[in-house]
Amino acid sequence: MIAAAPAVGGTFSVSPIRIELNAHRPTAILTVRNEEDVPVVVQALPYAWLQEKSQEQLQETRQLIITPAIFTLAPRGEQILRIAATSPPDVGRELPFRIVLNEIPAPAPLGFTGLRIALRISLPAFLAAQPAAVARLEWSYRLLPGGALFIQAHNAGAAHLQVDGFDVMSADGRIALHTDTAHYVLPGATAAWRLPGAPPGAPPAQLLIHGQSDGGNFSATGRPDPDT
Repeated sequence: MIAAAPAVGGTFSVSPIRIELNAHRPTAILTVRNEEDVPVVVQALPYAWLQEKSQEQLQETRQLIITPAIFTLAPRGEQILRIAATSPPDVGRELPFRIVLNEIPAPAPLGFTGLRIALRISLPAFLAAQPAAVARLEWSYRLLPGGALFIQAHNAGAAHLQVDGFDVMSADGRIALHTDTAHYVLPGATAAWRLPGAPPGAPPAQLLIHGQSDGGNFSATGRPDPDT
């Protein structure tokens, strides 16, 4: 019965889709637009963004403030949010955050029996280190039973990198795989991909990785996972 019921919810969009802050620009503006013909109430919350064991975690923070924190979007209207860092940049490491926008649904009309859906948007925000830091990815891999390549990128640097996709090749041509799956890799964190289609057998001594990121194109060498 639930699957057959109508689903309703607000629709709003945001611009830009990522916030960049630094010592010279500790504030930013985010524009939220209502794409519907009815008003929408939205709450904006900042969180510290953590990655542990390839899992995303959000923690409440006071290092960012968002004004206004709760607002009503008029039909087809927009709201300007001001985002500000409350503390200076870290000396040695970029600080990652997430800004979460939650729709606060209006009370259901009398007699409504459908499914109400509250929209939630999460976008990244970064406070750059001072002086500026860079990412440094270390790649490792192992072959899985059944024919798949498990590849990891550990960020030993002090700034994030968003990996948008990459090609993996072995020197003997036995492995040639591609992925378009994007991951942010935060400082000190590890991202993982599982690429089907790898041949069984012993892993090669190294893999060549050519990819795209928010920092530009990159090339790297991957080595077998020492824990396997």
